[in-house]
Amino acid sequence: MKKLILLSFIIFCGIHFNYAQKYSPVLSLEECGSAVLMNDQNTMLVVENIADKPNLALYNLNSQKPIRQFKSKLPKTPIAHLLPCDNGLIYFITIKKEPESGKPLFDALYAFNPKKDRIKRIYNEKNDAPLPHTASVVGTKLILRQNALKKQPRFFDVNKENFEPFSNDPDLRLLCTSNTHKGFVVFRKSELRDDDTVPVYVMNTNGEISECIGSYNSLLSISSESDEYILPGLTITNPAYNWTNDAYNQSGMPLSGFSIATRPGIVEKYNKFSNLIEVKEILSANTKYIIANGAKGKLFVYNVESPHSENSIKN
Repeated sequence: MKKLILLSFIIFCGIHFNYAQKYSPVLSLEECGSAVLMNDQNTMLVVENIADKPNLALYNLNSQKPIRQFKSKLPKTPIAHLLPCDNGLIYFITIKKEPESGKPLFDALYAFNPKKDRIKRIYNEKNDAPLPHTASVVGTKLILRQNALKKQPRFFDVNKENFEPFSNDPDLRLLCTSNTHKGFVVFRKSELRDDDTVPVYVMNTNGEISECIGSYNSLLSISSESDEYILPGLTITNPAYNWTNDAYNQSGMPLSGFSIATRPGIVEKYNKFSNLIEVKEILSANTKYIIANGAKGKLFVYNVESPHSENSIKN
């Protein structure tokens, strides 16, 4: 069924975007877990499973070569998210399984110091909390999110090592974040319109909210008629906040299936992947690189600034 859904999505992309597939992976790895681009740099942190023993490795994506293999023993539970932070540390969110159903749950938070090659557990979830679908960083705050419409995200302050409220306004919801601009793109649930659009605002790290900067359209409409499809996205009316489009396109990871179509800036490039049928999820993205995974731990890195790249480096 998953393969059928993926095939349907690929056909949908081919019909509606009609782009030549020009992006070949500049780096392909085997037996990998989580991976992340390091704060808009040309580096990638990845969990590699060597001889069934997971370890962290840092890659230079310009040279497609490993910079460093870390020796720290990783947590026994799998890592769901890797979160590079402004304080120089990298935070892990790990997974535990619900005993009866096997449903993935939020296990713990770890802080990794790459300079000292040392890992420390800083928070242990005692309740059966859902595993965050997506996570991001703004400054020294970790943002853990489930359904953007139903619930507010959880904020974890890495300095205080505890959770704190996202906002005193229960109506406020988070759409996406930008660590570069230290901002949160937000909307009010009560302002959702019948046409599936909603006004959007930017909240800073002090909780101050801007005037309306535009609107968000949440509708995904697919039709066999090429002029009748609609993709979700932002329409920005204040040019000072044009950066929110990149923030939105690079949010919500991991993305798979039709959820990729909710990010116009990603699906446009995704449809150009030369090995599109192999791709399972989009794990991380910035303006230059996209990291995706495939079956059985395969990992692909694409340079989306070089659409005619044909050479693939395999390790």
